[in-house]
Formats: sequence, C-alpha cells, structure tokens
Amino acid sequence: MCSKLTIAFLAFAVLAVEVHTGISPVKRDSTDSLQLVILLFRHGGRSPAIGYPADPYANYPWIGGLGALQPKGTEQTYQLGQNLRKRYGSLLPSNGFYSTQNVYATSSSVERCIMSAQSILAAFLRPESDTLDIPIRWQPTPIVTIPAKDDYILQQSRPCNKFNQEYGRFMMSPTAEFQPLNNEFISQYDYLSKHAGFTVNSWMTAFAIYDALIVENQNGLALPGWSNSVFPDIAVRAYGGLLRSFTSTPALKQLKGGATFTEFLKIMKSKQAKTLSPDRSIFFYSGHDLTQVSLLDAMGMLDQTTDLPEYASAVAFELHQNPYVAGGLEVRMVYYKNWTVENPQQLSIPGCAAPCALNQLEASMQAIILDNYDAACA
Repeated sequence: MCSKLTIAFLAFAVLAVEVHTGISPVKRDSTDSLQLVILLFRHGGRSPAIGYPADPYANYPWIGGLGALQPKGTEQTYQLGQNLRKRYGSLLPSNGFYSTQNVYATSSSVERCIMSAQSILAAFLRPESDTLDIPIRWQPTPIVTIPAKDDYILQQSRPCNKFNQEYGRFMMSPTAEFQPLNNEFISQYDYLSKHAGFTVNSWMTAFAIYDALIVENQNGLALPGWSNSVFPDIAVRAYGGLLRSFTSTPALKQLKGGATFTEFLKIMKSKQAKTLSPDRSIFFYSGHDLTQVSLLDAMGMLDQTTDLPEYASAVAFELHQNPYVAGGLEVRMVYYKNWTVENPQQLSIPGCAAPCALNQLEASMQAIILDNYDAACA
C-alpha cells in the first residue's frame, strides 16, 4: 500500500512531466476548456453551377435557377447547425440569445452561401419554446457579406495579378503532381465537345460539364448514355483536381488558403492578447468547397480530409485554455465531413503536435501567412 507521501510524490511527478513536455491531461475531444471557435463551412446542396448547351436538363426547373441552394440544401445546413449547437452551444449566453458581443457571422456574397448561413444560424440559435414571445422559434441574426470585388477570404474573387500570373504559368506547364490529371483532361476534350454542344478546351470548360453530371446524379436524374465513359470516376477526379490546382504551388497556397488562414490566426491572436473587440467567442464563415480545399491544402492537411468536400461540411478552429502550453492557449482543429456528423474528426496540425500552442501554430504556418493581400498581389 502506498503511503500518503508516495502518492503526493507521484502526483507531483506527473504534473512535472506534463509541465515539462507540454502534455495536457485534458481529453482531446473535450470542450470544457473551450474559449473560442471559428467555423468555416460549405453551403448546402445546390443546382448545377453553370450547365452546358446539350444538357438534357438545360431547362430543368431548379428552384432559384442555376447555382442556387435547393430545399435539400437548406435541410442539410439546418442539421449541421443543430450538430454544431451540441458541441459549441456552451459558448452562448445561458439564455441562448444572439448578441453582437458574442457571435459574428460572415458570408461570401453568393446567395447559396448567405442562405446556408441563415439556415445554420436558425438551428444554432434556435431559442427554447418559452424564451421568446414570437410566432416562430427563430432569432434574426445579421450576416455580414463580403462583396466579390473585395473577397479574398471566402469566394476568393478579389483581383490579384500575382495569382493570375502564377496560375497561368501552372496551366501552361502543370507540376509533376498534376501532369497525369492534365493529360486525362486533354484526352477528353474532343469527346466532351462532341456531346456537350460547345468547344471544350480547358479545365474550366470541362468543369462545367462534370459539375452538371455530379449534381444531376445527386438529385436522382438519369444521366445521358454518353456520360458513362466519364462519370463518375473521371468527373469526380477532375473536379477535385481542379479545386486543388488553385493551391498547386507555394505562392498559390499563400494567396488562397494562406489568406483565409491569416484571417483566422488574427482572430485567435487577438483573443490571446485580450484585444478582441467585441470579445466574441463564436465566428461563422460561410464559403465554398474551394475555400475549404484551399485552406486545408495550404496548411498541408488535405490528406486528412478530401479534395471534394461534401455539402454542409465544416472545418473548425478551436481555441482552448491550457495552462500546460506556452501562452496558455491551445489550438485544436476538427472536421465535420457533412451535415450528419455529431462527433467531428480530430485533425493533426503539421509541425504542431498536440497540444498545439497558438504561438507554435503561427510558427509552423509561417510560409502561408499573408500580412498584406494587395501588396502580395502587386
């Protein structure tokens, strides 16, 4: 039997090891120590983005037209909001009410992203039945939209000469990683042109066809017979490859995913410095599949997720109080594969073994941090 002195010594030894190594006794999936969360999610299910002339569903009555959030997408994002509430609801005031001092939501200016944000927030901030004297259980919540001409974080459409030059060079001479995909793209151009009703001569023109095939299949529509040779394998591979191509070089990684990462890092550093004003704890960012792929690829984490994110998927940066790491704040990242996930996947951050201190995260991602977007684009 151990003496009290022995037990005390063992407890001290364990604490000493934890302090020395930075190992925290807090469970990795616990949210008890959570101080702040930043959520980047993809919109819900949509109609085809562009379409093509010979599409048998060119006149299909998609609700809202092309590129629009569909009712199924509203349901998906609402369910994602419910699951996010289960994990992050403790950051809300005890009455669950929205406050500008506590919650911030921003969106790409694309309508499907704005509507998805509305749906997620309707679920995340759904009041209890006896808390509000209104006809429906819903709280109006402001969503800040970023104009396309200014957006380098979500839609990533702000003009950038450096990006255009770098991406143009890549398209003229793809890197070794992308050369097989480029050859596959090119080998399909004549076949696609023959059946699509227009000239296919680039990755983007091929994308218009592949996207339509993928979305139409998701909605239970029978695809034309000619598509059997390109769908699903080539279409899915090409779609994911196109998304990855936007971060195919170190410079592109910084200009795309790095811009988004830098935005999130600034928020977390302000929280640590106690200069965040208002001192919010929940941030929502409503974006696209490209936003998610660019961020994770730039961070070297895409191999843990996918280059073809599902609808209503989400990446979360969690900031936890942890006295066992330098600066007292630990960063964790989790991934919601889609709207059905209740317990998200824990992600490993390259160069920042768990527990990952915020200052170590910054050091490990120094290559993609973008202090001034316009200067970098000049």
